[in-house]
Formats: sequence, structure tokens, C-alpha cells
Amino acid sequence: MKHTALFCLSLFLLSCIPLSIGKKSSPIDFSPPRFTDAAVTGERSIRLRFDKACTVPDNKPVISSGLTVQKVSYPEEGIILIETNETQVPGKEYVIDLTVADASGNTTTLMWAFYGFNSRIPRLQLNEICVNGSTTRPDMAEILSLSEGNLAGVCLYHGSPSDYKSLFIFPNAEVKAGEMILVHFKPEGLATEVQETGALDESGGKMAHPNARDFWVEGGSGLSGTNGALTLYDTPNGTLIEAFLYSNRTSASDTAYNGFGSASFLTNVTEITEAGGWEWSSEIPRPEECFNPTKSTSTRTINRRPDSPSGSRFSWFIGATSTASFGEPNTDKEYF
Repeated sequence: MKHTALFCLSLFLLSCIPLSIGKKSSPIDFSPPRFTDAAVTGERSIRLRFDKACTVPDNKPVISSGLTVQKVSYPEEGIILIETNETQVPGKEYVIDLTVADASGNTTTLMWAFYGFNSRIPRLQLNEICVNGSTTRPDMAEILSLSEGNLAGVCLYHGSPSDYKSLFIFPNAEVKAGEMILVHFKPEGLATEVQETGALDESGGKMAHPNARDFWVEGGSGLSGTNGALTLYDTPNGTLIEAFLYSNRTSASDTAYNGFGSASFLTNVTEITEAGGWEWSSEIPRPEECFNPTKSTSTRTINRRPDSPSGSRFSWFIGATSTASFGEPNTDKEYF
């Protein structure tokens, strides 16, 4: 009987507790902060962006190669600004290592590589390109410097930052207005293939030019001869300076990847388009609006038209046979 009474009393008490019908409790946030992007904003400052407000619990991010943290601040929600005691060396690679936490205690640990701030990047343009090289005249690209400055940290991709076959990050090198910069995409790995940060005649190797600044893509195997992209950025993952898109395909070739032939190339096209680096006449990019390299050879190279804007197939032409001119002014003779 005693057990029955206790059971009935429990039922009575439970029946007196008011029920909250349809009322939802506040959800608990279990998601860690998500890193979205970062940028070097000055010679002593780095900005990190996350998808929610977060802080560095110990205020002690670690940066490699001699940079020490002076201050950590939070100017906006999701933004962390890190200031250093020392000035970054232009173009030098650094790595920052830190842990961030949100208000619920969720944490994210991040390691991010960046390159020292360069305030003197010259105005640059892609000027001559060989994508169908030969044994004696390998694939290469010429960049014209339109102003004086320093190349440190500038990056040339065979592809784009999200998907590339090779890249070259320029070292600390002063250039003058009108200087030609040659990037060799298929070196032989010779000791004479010197990265010319000083004198212009330091380097040997195929197609090295005594009056141009020669650079060699370490381990480079050349450029695609039919479809591809060259993109020039002020820093790796930075701001697009110029792009060159080329393809022998058309939108009628097939329907896969919008006719571009591969997921990799379509990624390049999408990234360049989002950065405003290429002109399209249609809403959806079509491969026939890239430059067609089919008739180019190692001596019939792809040349930039004088004073033409970047980002259009109409800005380029194939030079006449035997007019390749890397390190020299471009030909004005076209191949038909």
C-alpha cells in the first residue's frame, strides 16, 4: 500500500507541473569558427577573417622566420588583425600558427602561409607566350614591366590559385620600366639556369636572354599546348593582375564542363571570370572565346597587340613564322 501511495503522489505532483508546449530552447552552438580568407594588409599587419566572432585566447599567435606579435585586435565581427614588431621582408615566405575560439568555447587551429608585403609591385603585363615549344625552344612566357618596382612575391600560375599545374613566385628583384621578364616553364635543371635577381646576363640555359631577366620554374614540365590558363597575381592567392585563357575547343565539342574539357580548366575559367580577368560576350563562358593557339609553334609565338587591354582573345595574335622575339620587342607581323 505504501508503494501505491507514493506512486499516486508522484503522478499528482507531475500533473501539477506546467508544460511548455511549442516553446523552443536556445540552440547550443557546437560549430567551430570557420576560416574564410586572409590578407597581408601592410608591412607589419595581417588580417584574418572567420565566419563568426572569435578571439585568440592567449593573444599569442606564432609567426615563423623572425616576426613577433605586437598586438592582436578585433576591428569587426569575425576579423582578427595581427600587428608585428618587425617589418616583413618583401616576398619572403612566413607561416602564422594560431588557435581561435568563439563565445561557446569552440576552437579552430590554423596555419596559414603568406608572403612579405611588397609596396612596390610594378605594373606588369603578359607580353609573349609559347605553349607549343620544341626541344630547342621550350615553353615560356614573357612579362613586360611597365614601371619600375620590385617583383618580390608576385606569382605566375600555369592555371589559377585554386587549381594549377605549376607556379613561379618571384624573388626579391628590382626591375626598371620597359624591362623584359622571361619565365621558362621547361628548364633542364642545369646549374647555369640562374634566377636573375641581379645582373641580366647571369643565366645560361635554353632561350636565356642577356638583356632580359630570366627565371626558371623549378621542376616545370612545360605548358599545355591546347587548353589552359596563365594568371599573374600580386601575391599567391592575392589580387589578379592579368590572365590569358587559351583553348582549341568550342562549346559544341561536348557538353561536359561547359565544353572546356576538364574540371580543372573550368575551375580556372570560373576563378578568372569571378576576378574580372576575361571578357565574355555571353552570360555563360564558352571555350571559343578563349584565344585559339592551334596555329602557334615555337617560332610562331602568341603576341600581345600593342596598347591592347588585357582579358580578351582580341588582345593577342600569332606571329609570323620565325618571328618569336622573347627578350626583344614583339613582332607586328601576323600569321594567317
